[in-house]
Amino acid sequence: MMVIFRPDLGEDGLRESMEKIKEFIEKGGGVVEEMNDRYPWGRRELAYEIKKFKEGYYVIYNFSLENVNYLEELKNFLRLNNDLLRWMILRR
Repeated sequence: MMVIFRPDLGEDGLRESMEKIKEFIEKGGGVVEEMNDRYPWGRRELAYEIKKFKEGYYVIYNFSLENVNYLEELKNFLRLNNDLLRWMILRR
């Protein structure tokens, strides 16, 4: 899953939001194998403006989720999260 966080969160706010998503995945029986927020990702310029932001903080989550029905709950959680600009879940 790729998530783009708002750039105005600051380091502490970003870490807190990242952990909330990780905890939500684990609550549903998922296992987060990796959270990559370093090179080549991190803070980058967006291709176009989103919610009046020209930059975003990219984070990649590699996780496995046994309960496919919980995926819908995860999507709803991400939709309601105001710290995110965009997100996309992909299957490996």
